[in-house]
Amino acid sequence: MTGINLFQIDAHIDLKFFIPVSLSIAIVCSIFVQYIWFAIPVILAIYLLVIYGLRFYLFFVIVSLLTLVGEVNTSLRLVVQIIAFSGLSFLFLRRYGLEFKKYPIVPSLLLKFLAFFYTVMILSTIFSNYPLTGLVQIIKISIFFYLMYLLYSFIKMRKDINLYIKSLFIASVIMALSTFINFVDSGFNLVNLATAHLRTGGLLGNVNAIGGYYAVVIPIAITFLFYKKPETKRIYLIGLIVIFSVGMLIVVSRSAIISVITSLVFILFYLNKKYFKILITCLIILLLCYLFVEPINEFVSVVLRVERGLTRRDYLWQISTGMIKDNFWFGVGPGSWGKEMFTYFPVLLNSFKGKLFVELYEQTGGFNNSHNFYLVFFSDMGIFGLFTAFFFPFVFFKIGFQTIKRAKTDDKNLFLLAVGITAVGAGMFLRGFFEGISLITIGRIAVDIPFWTLFIILIYLNISLSHLNPDLKGENHTKI
Repeated sequence: MTGINLFQIDAHIDLKFFIPVSLSIAIVCSIFVQYIWFAIPVILAIYLLVIYGLRFYLFFVIVSLLTLVGEVNTSLRLVVQIIAFSGLSFLFLRRYGLEFKKYPIVPSLLLKFLAFFYTVMILSTIFSNYPLTGLVQIIKISIFFYLMYLLYSFIKMRKDINLYIKSLFIASVIMALSTFINFVDSGFNLVNLATAHLRTGGLLGNVNAIGGYYAVVIPIAITFLFYKKPETKRIYLIGLIVIFSVGMLIVVSRSAIISVITSLVFILFYLNKKYFKILITCLIILLLCYLFVEPINEFVSVVLRVERGLTRRDYLWQISTGMIKDNFWFGVGPGSWGKEMFTYFPVLLNSFKGKLFVELYEQTGGFNNSHNFYLVFFSDMGIFGLFTAFFFPFVFFKIGFQTIKRAKTDDKNLFLLAVGITAVGAGMFLRGFFEGISLITIGRIAVDIPFWTLFIILIYLNISLSHLNPDLKGENHTKI
């Protein structure tokens, strides 16, 4: 029974151990009535781990971190994070031990970026009025990078890549269903949806974060349509794309729509020039219709909330630019934007808009709400932070284009996957001009995992193709 072998070596799971442990957990949960709902899922998870081993555990960790760490239950969030970090750390040490030479390598360019990033964070923290806050942010982002490296270390072959992508898809389906349920519970009011009076992020709560999920998974699902596969699997992919697209429309995320369109343009430019030209033509026609056809103009304006302009982003940008003027070189410090926010407030606190911003501050706990990835880094860490923000896409695209070039002559499926992931990056970094989350969001683990899961897959492909990894060859194609 190979499923119970965690590493395809001698890591055998003892059923005599797990059965009593499962029963013990069930008994403990039943004693505490308020947590009785937790007993059955725990037992089920343990038995699935026994059957499927490491692959199920990795699937469970990714899906749980993406769906159960929101505002639903803080205690559950803590449990999920403990299970993820402790379990992955244990399995990593079991596989690699303390022999650092065996640890999976990453591109040197990425290491240079991380070294520069940490240098900037440390300098900004030193010169900040809130050094302790900066130190906390450094620890938080270090924990996130540690998590992603652990996940990266367990990618050994194509089926692992497949598992990670399926985990992203399933987690996004769960989040989409949660937004559907909230939408239906609200009375299924299309007027509220069209006017954005109802914007729900489902389990996660943050509608813009959910938009980031869709900006990642929709382009990848579209890329898989270019694979040679049975018609049934194509229908399955189309169904996923429809679910994700409807979910994106429900959260009314304009930045996600821009990101997906950008990714689609990138994909078609590489994979089908005919469809690329058709898409560009359609976009131009839609733009002209929006500008000159009144009914279409009104419809698009309502759905995309054009009449609401930047939805108070301009005020948030004013706050950030004010901080930058006074803290040009090192910023206000990592995580300190909220502490300085009211010093640069653009409206009266007791005004209607002022009360909205106070409520936003209370809801986010002073999180940097610049709604611009590059402005977040600039206001938090000064001009060097801005350099860091632009250094990151440079690193990503350098690795992406290099991987595309290597895969093009080696394997068509890997080439398609590399194009799809790089296309996601193109959309996400453009989206970064309108959203500050989902790329490197200090202190918010869940929102960055979708993008970074694809990034570590891209890194694995880059390293493996440069070393001609035999696990990438043969009939074990990457597929969905």
